Amino acid sequence: MELMENVLTAGEAPKLKLTAGIRKYQNIILLAGLSVLIARFNCLGGLSPLILPFVLACQSNLFIFAGAITGLLLTPEINCFKYALMIFCAVLVDKFISMTFPKLEKRKYRPYLIFAVSFLFSWIFIMFTNFTPYDILLTVFEAFISAVFYLIYKKGMPVFTTLSKKRFFTSEDTAAAAIMVTCAIAGIGNLAFPFSIYIKNVIGVLAVLLFSMFGNFGMASQAAVLMGLATGISSNNMGIFLATYVLNGLCCSIFSKYGKLTCILGFTIGNIITSIFLVEERLMVIGFPEIAIASVLFVLIPDKFFDRMFKNVQNASPEYDKAAIIKDIATVKLDRLGLAFRKLSDTILSAMNKTKPANLNDMGALFDAVADKVCKKCALRSYCWQKDYTETMDAMFKAAKKIEETGSAGIEDFPPYFSKKCVKADEVLHSLTNLYEIYRVNTIWQNKMMENTSIYRDQFIEISNIVGNLKEEILSNPYFDAQLTLELSSELERNSIDVKKVNVIKNFNNQYEVEIRLYPCQEETPCFELISKVLKDMFHIPFYKDKGKCSHKECVLLFKECEIFHLSTHVRQSNKDGNEKSGDSYCCKNLDNGNFFLALCDGSGSGDKANAYSSATVKLLEQFLKTGFSKDATLKLINTSMLIKTETDYFSTIDFGLIDLKNGTAEFMKKGAAPTYIRRRDGSCEVISVDNLPAGIINSGSEQAKQLKLREGDMIIMVSDGICDAVNKEHWVIDALNAVNLSTPEDISEIILKIAQSSKNAKDDMTVMVSEVMMNA
Repeated sequence: MELMENVLTAGEAPKLKLTAGIRKYQNIILLAGLSVLIARFNCLGGLSPLILPFVLACQSNLFIFAGAITGLLLTPEINCFKYALMIFCAVLVDKFISMTFPKLEKRKYRPYLIFAVSFLFSWIFIMFTNFTPYDILLTVFEAFISAVFYLIYKKGMPVFTTLSKKRFFTSEDTAAAAIMVTCAIAGIGNLAFPFSIYIKNVIGVLAVLLFSMFGNFGMASQAAVLMGLATGISSNNMGIFLATYVLNGLCCSIFSKYGKLTCILGFTIGNIITSIFLVEERLMVIGFPEIAIASVLFVLIPDKFFDRMFKNVQNASPEYDKAAIIKDIATVKLDRLGLAFRKLSDTILSAMNKTKPANLNDMGALFDAVADKVCKKCALRSYCWQKDYTETMDAMFKAAKKIEETGSAGIEDFPPYFSKKCVKADEVLHSLTNLYEIYRVNTIWQNKMMENTSIYRDQFIEISNIVGNLKEEILSNPYFDAQLTLELSSELERNSIDVKKVNVIKNFNNQYEVEIRLYPCQEETPCFELISKVLKDMFHIPFYKDKGKCSHKECVLLFKECEIFHLSTHVRQSNKDGNEKSGDSYCCKNLDNGNFFLALCDGSGSGDKANAYSSATVKLLEQFLKTGFSKDATLKLINTSMLIKTETDYFSTIDFGLIDLKNGTAEFMKKGAAPTYIRRRDGSCEVISVDNLPAGIINSGSEQAKQLKLREGDMIIMVSDGICDAVNKEHWVIDALNAVNLSTPEDISEIILKIAQSSKNAKDDMTVMVSEVMMNA
């Protein structure tokens, strides 16, 4: 066994060393390969201006130098001796300068060195020929191009040497790297497989397919242009090559979003079109066998490799998401705010635990105060408060009990053994009565303070929960959708809508909201319906106009995605004794969280005062629920706000429901309110009733919500106490609903109100609110 392990280890060692060696020198191997191809690049009848700057940009590495010489030897069109000598002399001068002036920055002097060496050697070689002014211009051109390309190589080199490590590159880095790749592909020249399958075309097609599939439209366009230049620069028909790749790349990009096969199909269709138009030229730029080979490679190479590569390339010019930065800052602030409110509630709880609620039954301190005030100088003090302590305390308790029940007490309320013995019984009774009243008031206020402190603590906890929920909503919100915004803007303009700005976002409920800013139009016909139709056709879901504001500068419209359900509500009211205002207040509206809010409150009394109480309650309900308070916390806060009051008769019934318009789930909560009736589509009725007191009377605990599922055609009938009390029969509303065959909220609310008004017991404000559950089209 040990021998087997040694054999395995010995067999694996060379493989591991080979893999480690490849990883260590992979950058050198890559750059050496590029040097071979770039050395083969030639233009204008044998010029090779790109290899000298490449060698110097690679720090004059020996492998790069060998690759450059190899490429020159493989290209008969190029004067190998001239360029090899040029590179050798430039490297020697560069080494001499760097050793003599080590602090001199290489990027500053190397372009001048390259220009001088290139111009000098080219001039020497043309001096022994019958040169013309054109040859002199070519010499200057070659030297200038060489110097410029050194700067390009230095900029693009990090893309190749750090691609697996670095995450972000500037746009200049990637542009320079793209030019290097283009030069390398151009250096392949006319090398071909059998049957005239050119290697440069296979690579060019593969590059266009990759950038179209994994990159964006801009990257695909750039790749098509560069591949057209790379494959056509060494031919006499560069314009035709360029046009072919650009058109093919355009078709490829259009089809790329449907998958790899359609991406290949798009490129093929583009090539067919260009081939038809170029028949007269008798030239097919890209052969179909070349497309086939590139397509096979495109399909077989794993997507993971390209995902990683293109992720780095797309991060080339990082546009930092300002919304994401603001989101991070906001969530940190909200985290701290929520923690602060939580700590504050814990501090209040700690203080509450140290303070016991006052109790009237614990009156030891009261009796001590009486003894200190009346019996302090009495000669019998020790006898009463020490020897007969139990009998004295019993007498005090009995007198205090009488004071608590009737408000006063007499000598006869003391036990005989105390009243006959105590020489200051009248003073004790008078002092006990006065101090008891003070003690009672202090106890009430102390307990009130404890109660209010508990309320504040609950509010701080609820605010902390709201802040936490807000943080989660911000983190989960997808925010702005740039692609849909662009598509919608284009579609609106196609429908002759003069668009100024469009924002497509998803709200906290993962639903679309569309804000559209338009240039002001002079037509009287509103464009709301046309925009709604465009939105529905594009998103395949209905939209409704939530807000709209037009001015002479611009029109601002907000459209929201329609829910599955909506409610059609009708309300009828009758005021008591002809009052101008009803003591009943109601509300029915959509909340921002996708719920429909129904509320009916009946204030104590009637007229203006009752209307003020009930309307304030409805507004508080709406605002608390909109802010994010839970239903139970909302009822608690409203109830306690009414408890802290100056008027003793200040209270209001609360009857509200929240209907989820996505799934039809409904929740109803009540405090002292009349029953709510649900009439199903099949005619059956359900009653929602809770026995509790109105808000503002006592500090009650948690209230339980009644839940049920609503469907299309169901009716919600909410009524005030005046309706229920008008007819002397429990749930007479159900009998009325069963007796009449009415199908609209208007008719149902009208008949219920008429029946209540016709009764002799009609003595209060009456309100009927009927809502029908309906499906959105």
